[in-house]
Amino acid sequence: MGMTYSNSRQEEFSALVKKLEAIGWLPVDVARKLGVSKATVGNILKGKQTPRVPTLDSLRRIVDEEIKPGMKPPPSIDELTGQLKFLSQKDPGAYEAARTTIQAFHDRAIERVDDAEGTEPKTRPDGSPLTEDQKTLNKAAAKPMETIFPKGSRGPRVRPILPPADDRQQKESEHGEKKEER
Repeated sequence: MGMTYSNSRQEEFSALVKKLEAIGWLPVDVARKLGVSKATVGNILKGKQTPRVPTLDSLRRIVDEEIKPGMKPPPSIDELTGQLKFLSQKDPGAYEAARTTIQAFHDRAIERVDDAEGTEPKTRPDGSPLTEDQKTLNKAAAKPMETIFPKGSRGPRVRPILPPADDRQQKESEHGEKKEER
């Protein structure tokens, strides 16, 4: 039986998240993309919290960007099993390539679930241990940018990148004179 929500914003939020889950997103992915905590997404999905209007608007835009018209839902387990069985019998090389690819995606998904649950992966997908530097980088990469550069802070100082020389020459010739770009 489905969840009963107290208002239409909760219902719509849940429906939009389900659409994203159908194409492989996890609630943690939704939280990251929206710039909210995993707990916020979880509380909204449980009916304990109502999404703010800007959050719901952002989620609508994300769904519009990620789900294209005519996009097919993922195949069923039975369909995939049949396809893999066919490949193993008719084209063992293609079967091995598919199996290896699926294993790599599976390992990556486990890491994403570990991240969502707050546990740290202890090894790389190939089973070798992570170095301390890799563990530190993983922790930093999992943090939203706001925790690294709080809103209102200047963030990192970045010098503007000049366009390639060809573009500058083209602009100079369009204007008929040489202008200094900053």
